[in-house]
Order: sequence, then C-alpha cells, then structure tokens
Amino acid sequence: MQQFFMLFSLLGIGRVLACSPGWYGTAPFCDGECPTGMRQTRSDDCGDGHCCATGHKVYCECIDNPGCAAFWSGTAPFCDPESCPSGWHEAGRSDWGDGGYCVSGKKRLLTRDLLVSRKTPS
Repeated sequence: MQQFFMLFSLLGIGRVLACSPGWYGTAPFCDGECPTGMRQTRSDDCGDGHCCATGHKVYCECIDNPGCAAFWSGTAPFCDPESCPSGWHEAGRSDWGDGGYCVSGKKRLLTRDLLVSRKTPS
C-alpha cells in the first residue's frame, strides 16, 4: 500500500486524496453539506455514528469532480465497498484507508485510469 502513496506523491496526486467520500454533518446539530466539487448521494439522521437532534448528515462523493483522481471506498467499521463506479479502478486495499478501522472487509483505494493509451491515426 505504501507504494501507492509514494506513486501518488510522485505524480502530485497526494492533494487529491483529500477528496474522499464520507459523511458530512456533526451531531447533535447536523447541517450536512457537501464540499465544493462533491455531490450528495444519500442522507441519514445517524450516518457514520452519533445521531442528529436536528438536521441530517449527508454522504458526499467526489465522482463528479474532475480534479479527483483517487478516493477510498468503504465505511468503517464494516467495510464492504460497493462496486467500482464507471471509469474508476481498484488500486489497493487497506484496513484503515482514510481513517476508521475496518473490523470486517477492507476499504478499497479507487483511482481514475491515469495512463490513457492513444492510437495515432494511420
């Protein structure tokens, strides 16, 4: 896994990992909003833990953000990530990923295909 982080660092992608899916909104007074460049895919009163007395938590993903080249998929403690979104590929797995330990399953590091093969016209 360390090789992936080194590769991302060398390619200047390390900053992009900050764009990772997750729950936004802090209990007990939740007013969850997605950061710029991310989109909401669902909402919940409890999300990833403590429940909201007011408002909702929102789950945000960076799939629509063209600047996002990698993110962790899977939410602790029961990490069972969904299938890769179209245009994304699994680059590695980890018990920790972007934080929160998986007691079952593993988080997956998903990346966009960075090396695009181009055919030259004949």
